[in-house]
Amino acid sequence: MIIGGGRSALTLATGLGADGWHVRVMTRGTMAENLGGRTGLTQLTMPLVRGHEHELGLDLWTADAPPIETVAMHMADPAGDSWSFAAPLPTTELSLPGRGETPVRMPVAATSIDTRLTSAYWRQHLADLPGAAVQPGDVSLADLASLVRYRLADLIVVATGADPALAGLFEPDSAHAGGASARVVTQVHLDDAETWQDQDARVVTCPDGEIMVYPVLTHTPLTAEQVRAHLNVDARPTQVRPYRAMCVQVLARPGGALDPTTAPVVRELARPPGADPLEPGEDPIVSEYLGRHGTQALAAWRWLWPRLEEIDPALVKVFQTAQVREKSALLRRLEPQVRRPIAEIDGVPVLGIGDVTNTVEHVSAQGAAASTLVATTMREQLRHLSPEQLREPQALAGTWEAYWALHGAHTRNFGAFVNGYWSGALPEGTVEAFRAAVSTREGAAAWSEGLNDPHKSLRL
Repeated sequence: MIIGGGRSALTLATGLGADGWHVRVMTRGTMAENLGGRTGLTQLTMPLVRGHEHELGLDLWTADAPPIETVAMHMADPAGDSWSFAAPLPTTELSLPGRGETPVRMPVAATSIDTRLTSAYWRQHLADLPGAAVQPGDVSLADLASLVRYRLADLIVVATGADPALAGLFEPDSAHAGGASARVVTQVHLDDAETWQDQDARVVTCPDGEIMVYPVLTHTPLTAEQVRAHLNVDARPTQVRPYRAMCVQVLARPGGALDPTTAPVVRELARPPGADPLEPGEDPIVSEYLGRHGTQALAAWRWLWPRLEEIDPALVKVFQTAQVREKSALLRRLEPQVRRPIAEIDGVPVLGIGDVTNTVEHVSAQGAAASTLVATTMREQLRHLSPEQLREPQALAGTWEAYWALHGAHTRNFGAFVNGYWSGALPEGTVEAFRAAVSTREGAAAWSEGLNDPHKSLRL
């Protein structure tokens, strides 16, 4: 039983289903509701991750996904010592259908897919596997306790993202903490018909946060009528046509010059009409309200414009005439958390994976990678456990420790370097050494290989 409908949940479920497990996934909303809702936090899918997804049959957009071949970095130093570099991203070879029955090996680049598409179509792919089922519905702590009490599954996995309802099951883990920082994320998808033809990602970083711009494969959300129609089991399929847009994310340090939640015009929208005003210090990001309207996120985007122009006017000029796509505006607070992967209910271990137990530094572009790699690593480890060991907390914890040794620790260290660039937390001389290294073709290539696989990240 896997609770959650995100990348780590569906990747693990697909892998276990392919191994012959009977898998049931409990996830919020139906496929149609997902395709008609607001987009989640957009992330880059690196070539290493695409290879794992391809092996599971989850790389569904090979022909449509916008390739991202280069990362262009600009360090906007307010002291005047700004500098830039560009690095080509590595590719990975996948076996793709060719003419006739003979597959061909082709290199594929990094890409980015709207979370609504991955969640919806990965659910559909999973449901087609023998012995697998996807059941819409929320799972509370009481529901989880009932699942354990009545022994309805040999293994229960919680992969509900940063949802606080179930995250509290898992205790904080100081031994694996570090690397991530709190951020306030403003995100929009823009119509890029004539504004973004480059096959690259651009990142501007400054002491107050980062601006990330890259192409994304998205779609037009289903209408409310289409969503309601699909509640009928005999509903005819709806044609969903993905298209390319441009994702813009501003990842602000809380309280800094790029944090829109400090602006009165944004704070005023934090409550529906007639509600009590915010108290001093109260969190102005109200997810329930945003889920209904998104007005606050759009206000944050408009508030950010003049501030982004001050940092990088050339970049802002690229998308100044673009239109915000429907239901793409997002305003979200990211709070780092690292929790132990095992919780016990009535002496029965429950396994936690993904953001529910480990927050990855979003600026490091490792969010999608961490979710996929924790799932594929644990799938491999679970193959070697007996039914009795699935009831042993220590044996289950070992599956997560295997991920940490192979990927997690390197991802944390890579994120800590990115986060420490402006803070002065890095050892003396590290920034200068990094700048000298990436000024060469070989150094820039090594840095981009670290984006693809932090285990191979540049050592300074």
